[in-house]
Amino acid sequence: MAVINTNLVIEKVKKNEDIKENVTEVTIAEYPPIMDYKKFHGKVLIIERTDVLLSIELQRRLRLIGKPKSLSDLLIASICINRNEELITKDKDFLDIAKDWVDEKEIKQFIEEYFEKEIISEEDIKEVEKLLKEISKSKVDERFVEEIYHEGKLLH
Repeated sequence: MAVINTNLVIEKVKKNEDIKENVTEVTIAEYPPIMDYKKFHGKVLIIERTDVLLSIELQRRLRLIGKPKSLSDLLIASICINRNEELITKDKDFLDIAKDWVDEKEIKQFIEEYFEKEIISEEDIKEVEKLLKEISKSKVDERFVEEIYHEGKLLH
């Protein structure tokens, strides 16, 4: 089931429409009347520690490119990402978050594809680090690289 953000919830309530989609706990905090709305038939997705941690990471990345977001938007996006839920929104702020996440997924996919073969030399390692830097456009954290491979093989 898809998730709708607070703006769409308010819009649907004002139009007296059924809400079959899920919402996040953030929406409950931003618009408490949804809990008493008789036409709300979705679920409330509760904030978990992993959502907060992902929000922090997303904000860190967005600040690096000069596009910080509100905590509520970050939490809604993190809840959806962590649960593999589709987010339906008209809020363009989510586009920057989505782009950042797509880049992360591309990086992970690249790593998985690249490491299907064993790393046989320091040159291979340096090549991966160079490509990761180009893809992510940020400095590769040595701990991150160490987590990716150990003794020449990708850790799963």
